[in-house]
Amino acid sequence: MEVSAPFDYYPTGSLPKELPADGRVIVHNHVLPVSRTQRHGVNGFRFWRAQLSDRLEKCECGWSGLRHYHLKKYSKLFEGFRVRR
Repeated sequence: MEVSAPFDYYPTGSLPKELPADGRVIVHNHVLPVSRTQRHGVNGFRFWRAQLSDRLEKCECGWSGLRHYHLKKYSKLFEGFRVRR
């Protein structure tokens, strides 16, 4: 029996162009993105696909132009933050 991981990272250097087709969502870590096109692995910025859960909160930071989330425990960090370029 194959067991899938609860999440999987995007490849280093990538940027998602569309939402996952399998019902999962895009989540990024606590590192504030410096641009809308910040790629995976740059300055510690990481993102992955995961099942939507009550641990996640919709992120309004402006990164990627796609609907995405961050962990609720980082809500204060992202409060009022928007990428500028």
